[in-house]
Amino acid sequence: MARNVTFPLLLLLGLFAILCPLWAMGPQPPAGFTPVSWFQKQHILEKPKSCQAAMNDINQFLNGLCKRSNTFLHVSLQNVKDVCALKAFQCRDKSTTCHRSPAPVQMTVCKIMKDTNSCTYRESHTTEHFTVQCMHRFNDPKMELLPVHLE
Repeated sequence: MARNVTFPLLLLLGLFAILCPLWAMGPQPPAGFTPVSWFQKQHILEKPKSCQAAMNDINQFLNGLCKRSNTFLHVSLQNVKDVCALKAFQCRDKSTTCHRSPAPVQMTVCKIMKDTNSCTYRESHTTEHFTVQCMHRFNDPKMELLPVHLE
């Protein structure tokens, strides 16, 4: 009888070992994007443009949904990658993969307007430090740290 129970248990443990790393990575980027290229699409806007135009560029990949809010950093992707090389600390999700920019940067915050059925946004501009979650390429500690989430 113990033998009959062992196989399904081993099968479940094997599936758990395969799926846990996938759950830990969080939401997957749309087809055609790597986590870094999706981060760049969503959060890097070196030259400011209107929230409406910038959010339309993102929402086209969300299957008809409107992203409720988004922050655009007016820096290069390389600037954000450089932040990934700084000392890490605990993120809101309790992982220890967050890094804080050493200096404030210009950013645009886009928030969807509550009373619209369409994807209509209001924008505000600010200069603040940002926090970014970084992961090693291919989850290999020997590879470089890359930005994957803006806190």
